[in-house]
Amino acid sequence: MSKAKNGADHANSEGEYIPPNAPDMSILEENSHSIERPVFPLSVFPDKIKEWIETEAAIKCAPVDYVAACMLGAGAALVGTTRQVQGWEGFNQYALLWLVIIGNPSSNKSPSMSGIESQLKRLERGYSKAHKAALLKLEKKIIEAKKAKKEWEIAVESGEAVSDTPPLIPAKPPRKCTILDSFTQEALQPVQIANPKGVICFKDEISGFIGSMGRYSGSGQAEKAYYLSGYDGKRASDHKVKYGDEPLIIPKTGLSLIGGVQPEKLHLINGGDDDGFAARFLMVAPAIRKVDQIPDPSLKPDSEFLYQVFLRLSKFEHDPCSTYDNPIAITLPLDKEAKTLFGDWYIGHKAKSDQLDGAKASYWGKMQGQALRLALILECLDGACNSVTNNSFEPVRVSYASMKAALELIEYYFKPTVKNVLGGLGDAPNIRATRDLAKKIIEDRPEKINSTEIRRKWKIEGLRTAAPIMEATQGLIDLNWIYWTEQPRNGGNGRRKNEWTVNPLVYSSFNSASTRSSGATSANTGFSDRSTTSQQVSSGLKGSKDPSQQNPLDPTCPVVDQPQSNENTPVDPLDPLDRQEPDENGIIWEDV
Repeated sequence: MSKAKNGADHANSEGEYIPPNAPDMSILEENSHSIERPVFPLSVFPDKIKEWIETEAAIKCAPVDYVAACMLGAGAALVGTTRQVQGWEGFNQYALLWLVIIGNPSSNKSPSMSGIESQLKRLERGYSKAHKAALLKLEKKIIEAKKAKKEWEIAVESGEAVSDTPPLIPAKPPRKCTILDSFTQEALQPVQIANPKGVICFKDEISGFIGSMGRYSGSGQAEKAYYLSGYDGKRASDHKVKYGDEPLIIPKTGLSLIGGVQPEKLHLINGGDDDGFAARFLMVAPAIRKVDQIPDPSLKPDSEFLYQVFLRLSKFEHDPCSTYDNPIAITLPLDKEAKTLFGDWYIGHKAKSDQLDGAKASYWGKMQGQALRLALILECLDGACNSVTNNSFEPVRVSYASMKAALELIEYYFKPTVKNVLGGLGDAPNIRATRDLAKKIIEDRPEKINSTEIRRKWKIEGLRTAAPIMEATQGLIDLNWIYWTEQPRNGGNGRRKNEWTVNPLVYSSFNSASTRSSGATSANTGFSDRSTTSQQVSSGLKGSKDPSQQNPLDPTCPVVDQPQSNENTPVDPLDPLDRQEPDENGIIWEDV
């Protein structure tokens, strides 16, 4: 017989079925059974940017994680391939990032992007105005050049030409661009040629972008390969008949990405062959922000300051020795302390990576490069913020502080998030289906439920086949919501029906205000305490004398990767999904 998590059997010593203990009503709360999410360490940003992120998140009723991720993406877009950080000889990284923000529908992913997007589009309007002015200046020269060319052609026909080459018509200046809303590979390539620094694309639903690959070219592998080159800002060429004998050359394919995705669509990123595509994304998956009042009308982020920071970064150009077809990045070395810190961290990180396999190994393998990219972006953001009156700001190296902040992001945020994502986020489809089943029980108030009714009548999303129905009902058994209905034994030869009796305490608990309050409190216990965690992070980085709190980034303290407590879930012999043979009473558990 099935047993609840509290250990109470659903039958007494005489075999009579009795209701289980009080039900856990927290399943009705959104994210009530989510795994603990890491807290984004906003201290990695300069104080003014940190303040802007917090204010923007409060206004948009969104987690600060989403806004902070967009800030990193904006820094990547504005620095791009103009700068590269050198970990050691031969190991250089551009300031290019791919980020994905994960959340259920209506978790305010898109509003979180809008504040950063608006400042980047303000830059775009400036680029457009300058481009139109340049075209006006060039228009007269183009008219004169076309007239001269026409006269030359007439002279050639009459044999009076004094030159074998026609007058050159000035080319239109390329239009500067930073942000794109959507594109195809063919539409992106001319933009990248005109903007070797690179561009960033904001996608409300990045799963749509990934799913659209191959809509013109079949499998989509060619498109994916091209975008992978964009992550590294490589030189590329495109050979097509329409280009004739000369292929289309893209000197730098710099591409940064940031987009939202729902947990149930993560398979579109993580699924398929392990080609390293998914591992290039830094995952952002915060706990849902609890909103108990509307935003304070007096809150207003200092967007003018942020625009000035972006404006300074937008003026970054490639090395003066660059040519049109060979843009050269300016290399920023790590200072002495930063190089030591990164080297010591890398040794511990690599040792751990070599023990992994599968998707986790792929993600870990990209993190040393991502750490350098983050350090470069944070260095540039910090310098731009601290040079309010100096428009000629120019970083010359990546400091220890920026390197330390980048490693803090990797160790304390992005690594735990990847573990959560690969292990299955708490509000994955099975949890949501269990919650929907619980809500349907509250709505209809049945005394009993059965698998056929769930599948055919209730038509709950995700509960249309046997396996998920059994998983959801087992979840409610564990929460003391339902228990198996007493079945006729028939001498031990009967087939057990998939029917459950609803714990009557469910309805009385739902009607009790005090129990609902208790359930809400229980729902919050799955989240980490932001203030406590922030103190732990802060004390760890400052270097506590308590060995248990020592900073894992400290060279004197080895990197310790704590195992996840839920990685190896034991098989429950009482779970009907795990039964392959008749039980001790000869009962075969019926499938739907």
